[in-house]
Amino acid sequence: LDAAEEAMSRALFTTALDVRCAEELADRSHRAAQARELVPQARELDPDRKAVVPPTKSVAALSKSERRQRAAKLAQRASAFDPLDEEALWLAATMSDAASGRFESRRWFDRYLALHGIRSHDDRTFRVRTLSGEERLALDAVQDADRLLN
Repeated sequence: LDAAEEAMSRALFTTALDVRCAEELADRSHRAAQARELVPQARELDPDRKAVVPPTKSVAALSKSERRQRAAKLAQRASAFDPLDEEALWLAATMSDAASGRFESRRWFDRYLALHGIRSHDDRTFRVRTLSGEERLALDAVQDADRLLN
């Protein structure tokens, strides 16, 4: 019975994928873990976030703009490790928007929207749905930048 079960499971897509892509899946898992280490550091640097735990003295000594710049860089590194990490993209977008402006943040907001199935240039992707506050802010940011470019 065990042999029959194993033979049947080998033919399944996910089981076959696990075997064929073991190295890639392990690399993906490792990169996601690296991103998970950076996101809390970026979150701690965010001067606008209501923190349960007060920031460390070294973080509190930094100016708001320096904290935003550092948070943006950390979040961008985290999203390079894991492009599907929603919080890393959101932090990269909001921190770079505050630190560097709309043209810099546009790409990060656009990636955040893409994770949610929203394309700013195609209103069919957002016309009939109720957007969250974050989705609305991201969409407005991308469309504002587009208007400035045109």
